[in-house]
Amino acid sequence: RISMSRALLRALPLMLVVAGACRSTPEYQTMDGDELFRWSTERFQEGDWGDARDGYERVIFMFPAHDSIVRTRLNLGWAYFEDEQYVTASAEFGRLIDRHPTNPLVAEASLGMCRSYSALSPIPQRDQTFTQQALASCSNLIIDYPGTPEAEQARQVRDDMVDKLANKEYLRGEFYFRRKLWDSANVYFEQVLSLYPQSAAAPRALYKMYEGYNII
Repeated sequence: RISMSRALLRALPLMLVVAGACRSTPEYQTMDGDELFRWSTERFQEGDWGDARDGYERVIFMFPAHDSIVRTRLNLGWAYFEDEQYVTASAEFGRLIDRHPTNPLVAEASLGMCRSYSALSPIPQRDQTFTQQALASCSNLIIDYPGTPEAEQARQVRDDMVDKLANKEYLRGEFYFRRKLWDSANVYFEQVLSLYPQSAAAPRALYKMYEGYNII
């Protein structure tokens, strides 16, 4: 009995490793395409973005011809978006658009790109590359899918991006205005009026130009 107990003690670490490995094996490992898609969608609906992503990525890798592959790609993009991984989300939406350009879900994927870039848009004082990308993406959606719910949502995001870009130019003008460099200030205020005439910053820029020319 003593020798058997010692043997069991020596084997215990290996048994724990094997048990841990069994527990760490994903439950979807042996599922077929339909089961895996349903499992991933359940995780997605529950807000379990990590498991949803793992499941959807396995569907794409193991079952690329699955009937729900477009929905899989779309939900994968939204799972990244909801997990605040906006760069990866925009890339996933872009892949769907490139590979399935005529699918009805492309409108929603375009909205995903629009919203992903807008989520990456920084404060006006910083580089506005992502803001420009959001503006272009949202504008294209509005043009390509007029009258759709996705276009209406994109319109609001586009207007927010326009206001941010206009505000950046306005703040530049205000910087020079405070230093009494009226001509330089007016260059930026004119930019606001010519590029973003419908923005919230346009009336303020016009008034500042009026003040500057009065001083001059």
